[in-house]
Amino acid sequence: MMQKKFVSLLLSAAVMSMLLDHAYVVACVNNNDCDSGQYCDWNTNICEKRVSCVKTNDCDPGQYCDWYTKICENKETCYDDTYCKSDQYCHQFLQTCERKACIKDDDCKPKQFCNTDLWACHEKVACYVDDDCASGKYCSGDTRRCEDKVCQNDYDCGLGKFCSTIWWECVDKECKDNNGCDSNHYCELWICEEKGCKTKKDCSYWQYCDQERWQCYDEPDEIEE
Repeated sequence: MMQKKFVSLLLSAAVMSMLLDHAYVVACVNNNDCDSGQYCDWNTNICEKRVSCVKTNDCDPGQYCDWYTKICENKETCYDDTYCKSDQYCHQFLQTCERKACIKDDDCKPKQFCNTDLWACHEKVACYVDDDCASGKYCSGDTRRCEDKVCQNDYDCGLGKFCSTIWWECVDKECKDNNGCDSNHYCELWICEEKGCKTKKDCSYWQYCDQERWQCYDEPDEIEE
């Protein structure tokens, strides 16, 4: 009998502990809505206990480790680099400001260069154009490395795809003609491209709108007789 009472007390204590843990759940929009020692979880909009950390890898995605407090903090949301500090860039998938691993080539090790699209150091390879690479490879503009071509021509791709000569891989066809795109886009090589102009009003006064390529071009000089 005493054993049953003891087990019952243990269960009651466990339930009480769980209730206490959730008794202070608070809806929030940002960290300012939470108590000290808590942060606002963006996914649940609930105040959660802050997690101690040594480095950013100890924290959840979308958080960083504050070097002074050793506490995981939420990163600020961004949409482009203008939202971030000068030594940061906006990560296009996480939409958070991340520290740039480099800004110029001198920030990298010898035989490396600073990729200013990814703000990271990459190994230098003597590749600037596709002709610098062996047969079946192309020069990646992002990494300056010779990469394998997934396809050589459209025949290497399945139905509804074409071989992109930019990435040398099979890409879904978005359109066959302009009817496959909305009014702000036109069909160019199976891809809906944004129109640079629709009428002459969209161009500078010395330009005209080419309504085949939908771009502004300088007016040709008048021929003097």
